[in-house]
Amino acid sequence: MSLERKRQFIEIAYDILKKEGPEGVKIRRVASEMKCTSTVIYRYFDNLEHLIALASVRFFKNYIFEFKNMVNDPQILTDPYGLNLKMWDCLAGYAFQNIPIYENLFFGKYQHSLGEIIFEYYQLLPDDFKQEFDGYSVSILFNNDLFQRDFVLLRKAAALGAISTQDAEALSQIESYVFRGILLKYKDEYKNPGIPKKAAEEFHDLLYDLAKKYKKS
Repeated sequence: MSLERKRQFIEIAYDILKKEGPEGVKIRRVASEMKCTSTVIYRYFDNLEHLIALASVRFFKNYIFEFKNMVNDPQILTDPYGLNLKMWDCLAGYAFQNIPIYENLFFGKYQHSLGEIIFEYYQLLPDDFKQEFDGYSVSILFNNDLFQRDFVLLRKAAALGAISTQDAEALSQIESYVFRGILLKYKDEYKNPGIPKKAAEEFHDLLYDLAKKYKKS
């Protein structure tokens, strides 16, 4: 199996995603552009959703760069509770610009394998990231769903006394639900001018209000 050909399938799917979103990516369409049969694509990907998920990872590129800088900031690492909020703000800034992509990644068929999808993409196209990840970064970035990624930081915050362990688990779930709720709320209008910013600000206000209520005084 040619890795270069697999990369080409991902490139084609990514180009379609940019223009039309997940709904535009079809096995026959990708096969036609690669001048092969649909059967060939299934040698490289488990199913259509697998191909779409891998191609969607490229939309993470700028977020991953910012994420790495945040995690490597020594001052931020002493405040995982604050880091959690900053990471959500960062993610929201990108997610609300491409809602169908992020909704599919975080809440689609591969939501519980997101870490594996990101890692697979990283192995196929390492030059897209051009950076090495330390163990702490990997434990967050390559975790297998949004809730668990969030809980990594809040559990650390609990160890430092900023929040109880029970509340850390609850807040992780609530933050994920709020994020999805805002995604769904603006899904049909996110391309309209000003909507991504409006959605990000609404999410920010809800997130920080929750954080104040759960944080120990």
